[in-house]
Amino acid sequence: MHDIGNRMGFKVNQIGPVHPTVEGGYQAALALEGGDTTAIITYNDLIAVAPCCGSPPTA
Repeated sequence: MHDIGNRMGFKVNQIGPVHPTVEGGYQAALALEGGDTTAIITYNDLIAVAPCCGSPPTA
């Protein structure tokens, strides 16, 4: 992913690894706060939902 993104002129950052859960996604989303991120590629839908929702998971 890094090689392809860099060849295309994108700035590529990796966050993680995180657990493949909503909680893991929330932890990754915290690392994105305040940045200029315009796209996210995640391992699964549980990780992906946290940056979209923007709130911590509840039990």
